[in-house]
Amino acid sequence: MATRQLVGVESVFAGLGLPLLATALAQKTHSPDLLIAVEGGSIGAEIIPGKLPISTNEMRIAYRATILPPITDLFLLAQRGYLDVGFVGGAQVDRYGNLNSSVVGPYSKPTVRLPGSGGANDIISL
Repeated sequence: MATRQLVGVESVFAGLGLPLLATALAQKTHSPDLLIAVEGGSIGAEIIPGKLPISTNEMRIAYRATILPPITDLFLLAQRGYLDVGFVGGAQVDRYGNLNSSVVGPYSKPTVRLPGSGGANDIISL
């Protein structure tokens, strides 16, 4: 479903995991010129759907990238409007729409610990 939303979009700021997979699939299936900016600090990298990076520090994020800016510069590009849309994963949003999801259940004794929002607030503010 998310890949269909990228028809006519020129650039995407994608978070890791499912957002990056959806973006890569859109690029491979119907938006070959889609420019992907990855949360870890790469722009225009070749993202291979079966070999997604699992962290922002993984070199797969940089494979054949057009540019590898510092992450602060990547977020500045987004804030200045140079990226069209942003994708984040659903686990980063709680049932009230809060983005700072770090745990499922009580914070003092969580049933699941999540990675936190990371750059989600900046990404969805596009």
